[in-house]
Amino acid sequence: MGMHKTIKMNVNTPWELWPCQVVDEIQKTMEEGLVSHPHGDGWTQSVEEHMERAHDHLAEAREAHILNITKSEDHLAHAFTRLMMAMAIERGYTDA
Repeated sequence: MGMHKTIKMNVNTPWELWPCQVVDEIQKTMEEGLVSHPHGDGWTQSVEEHMERAHDHLAEAREAHILNITKSEDHLAHAFTRLMMAMAIERGYTDA
């Protein structure tokens, strides 16, 4: 399997860490969220709400993995997105 484009993070390691496809999935998830929530209410939710929803998505992803079933929603992408939003809000990286 060939190496795909990645985002290099400055963590003093020679390895490239984030495959661009992962970042693309987060972007896609955010864009889908804007369609279903056009007023951007994800940024008005609390850190705790994002963490709770991320936990729910992780449970769904784990269940799908264990049972080897395909879910209609990419729960890992949604969990990761929720955690990134929680971190951005908690650390003041956004105006939300």
